[in-house]
Amino acid sequence: MTGIQWRETMSTGVARLDADHRELIAHVNVLGEILAAPAFDAKGAALGLLFLLRYTQDHFPREEKLMEVIDYPFITDHKAQHDEATRALHELSRLFFLCPNRLTTGLLYDFAAGLVRHVIFLDTKLNAHVRGVTEEEGQTAEDHPQKTTS
Repeated sequence: MTGIQWRETMSTGVARLDADHRELIAHVNVLGEILAAPAFDAKGAALGLLFLLRYTQDHFPREEKLMEVIDYPFITDHKAQHDEATRALHELSRLFFLCPNRLTTGLLYDFAAGLVRHVIFLDTKLNAHVRGVTEEEGQTAEDHPQKTTS
């Protein structure tokens, strides 16, 4: 199975967010391999689910904090998408732990792939807004946006 490959065009311009997104893509690729295997691997699927739960709990607030700092004009809609993804993931978790099977792992993969589409089509739009944001404006050295010259 061919996985998703990180490309610089997926960059948000913020090293920490890009690292999160690379990790997400790597885990989605592993989950795809688990689902493509002839034998059902409930443990592997559960680990994929736990990763996604942790990812959304850690990554979404980090991304939203940055959006507040840069006064991102689309923060309300973006945060609403994060909230909807979180609700959907919790429902998937409930279904999976009630009855782990290929159907719920297929839904899990669809959810994970949707997060990657979110990165590609929405999070990349942050790049234009993070230019010139300084550490004094609320970024830590680890989260500091990559500066661009104009």
